[in-house]
Amino acid sequence: MLRKLLNWLGVTKATGYAWLKRWNSRGYEGIIPEFGGGRPFKLTEEQKEELYRNAQGKRMDNEGSSGSH
Repeated sequence: MLRKLLNWLGVTKATGYAWLKRWNSRGYEGIIPEFGGGRPFKLTEEQKEELYRNAQGKRMDNEGSSGSH
């Protein structure tokens, strides 16, 4: 049964058993993804906000275009 579920979810046996172990030890909290690693952002909060605003503006400017540039 577990193998069928893992195939359906598209995860490896090792991942499935790691999830099961965390579920058994911590319940629902154990299976919530924990994103704590990775390289820190190089952008300041202000730079991220400006980038987001610019990206939103570009998306709006491109709506309705014929696709030719």
